[in-house]
Amino acid sequence: MLTASDLKKPVAVLTEVAIVSVAINIGLVAYLIFAPKPVQTNCFENEVSQQLTEEQISEQMKAGETGQLETKEGQTPEQALAEVNPGAISNPVIPPNTSMPATIFNTQGTVVTVEKDGITITGNGSNFEDQKERQIVIKFSDTTVTFEKNNKVRYTGMDGLKHIVAGDKILVESDQNIRGKTEFAANYINKI
Repeated sequence: MLTASDLKKPVAVLTEVAIVSVAINIGLVAYLIFAPKPVQTNCFENEVSQQLTEEQISEQMKAGETGQLETKEGQTPEQALAEVNPGAISNPVIPPNTSMPATIFNTQGTVVTVEKDGITITGNGSNFEDQKERQIVIKFSDTTVTFEKNNKVRYTGMDGLKHIVAGDKILVESDQNIRGKTEFAANYINKI
C-alpha cells in the first residue's frame, strides 16, 4: 500500500529536476545574450598578416606583471600576501587558499574619471595577485557595450561613456587577459 511519504519522494525529485533545468536554461540564455560577439576584420590572407594576428592574440592573453607576489625561500603564498597586503588576509578579494587563475577576464571597481575614450576606476584588486586596489584605465571601443543597473538599458560604443559618472560602481569584462594589467579594453561594462 502506498503511503503519503512514498508519494512525496518522486515529487521532490521532480521538483529538483525542474529547478536544475530552469537554472541551466537561464544560464544558457544569459550566455547567448552576453557572450562576446566575434569582431570581423578585413585583412589579406597572407602569411605576414596571420603572424601578426597570432602575435596580437598571444600578447592579449599574456598576464601583466603588476601585483605579482614574490615568495621568499620557505615562505608560503599566504605569508607573502600578509607581508605586502595585510588587509587581504582579514578581508580577501580572492577566497583564501585559492590559487589565482592564469587568465582573468573581469574585475570590478568604482569610477574615478570619465575621459573621451574610456574611464579610470579604482579596481578592487581581484585581478592582482597581491589583491591591492589600483587605478585601472579602461578603454572603450565602438563595440563596447554598457549596461545600466539590472541590464534594462544598454548603450554601444562611446555612447556608453555619456551614461557613466564618477562614483559609479561597475563590473568590467574584457576579451583580453587582464591579470596583472592596469590598462585594457572593455567589451562590457555593467553598472551595479
